[in-house]
Amino acid sequence: MNILSRTKGKVIIIVLGIVFIAAAIVYKGSGANTSTSNLMSLSTFMFGIFVAFAIANAHGKIRKINEAINDEEGNTLFIYKSLSLWGEEVEQQAQSLIDDYLIDQIDYYLWDYKYSSKSFMRLFDFIVQLDCKNEAQKILYGNMINALSDSLKKRKQVESLVNERMMPVEWLSVLSLLLVDIIYVFNMNDGSLINIAATILLSVTAIVFIVILRDLDALSWKESTWIWEPLDNLFKEIGLLPYYPDDVIKAGKIKPTTKEKIRLATYPNRYPDMSGKIVSEIEI
Repeated sequence: MNILSRTKGKVIIIVLGIVFIAAAIVYKGSGANTSTSNLMSLSTFMFGIFVAFAIANAHGKIRKINEAINDEEGNTLFIYKSLSLWGEEVEQQAQSLIDDYLIDQIDYYLWDYKYSSKSFMRLFDFIVQLDCKNEAQKILYGNMINALSDSLKKRKQVESLVNERMMPVEWLSVLSLLLVDIIYVFNMNDGSLINIAATILLSVTAIVFIVILRDLDALSWKESTWIWEPLDNLFKEIGLLPYYPDDVIKAGKIKPTTKEKIRLATYPNRYPDMSGKIVSEIEI
């Protein structure tokens, strides 16, 4: 699945769509018979059940991850805003620590969420060591500790969920069923216009389902909505320029409605080596 996971879904669909159109027009199968129809019904049923279950499971996983990350970001914003009671110096120190933490989350893939643990613990230690000089600070301090505790739980939840990915044997099974279905569909194509159209539509639709499942399993399905937009807002809410890896901008995963200044990270070394990273400020 490595090659498939690095290829854009639109490219896969377009290329295979062209192949299916050409094959459906050129190739004439033996047509439908009882044996072929029964086998196709069985393989289609198995494929449909497997894909439907896998997509529903992946959707549920993304929803849980999204909820946990949103809760943690809310806790982070609450902590930052609360620290204004300790003065500008403490607030700036916390801002820098939060910035480092968010950048670590972004630099690494979501399934490597654990790599941002060190920067989170630095923020945790900083908050725990704060001195409280009045009653208002004591009340907020207790609330911030609760928020940190909740964030720690959410982090562990996310670290667990991102590792719940489809196994190679599951991909092998679903792709095998897909191949069998496509073979049967083309074999039943008798060359008539309606059969050619049905063959193309059924084959392309099956590929679309696989691409959707691939994106869901890779946690890249609609990521601009549930990952990048909330992070963009959080950076702005704590007074920092939004931060993006260069490939996110190149891939068009974030599309600002107005011109804005951002920090763009370029990684000269192979992932996950972050040494030599270059961060520049640009306007998009």
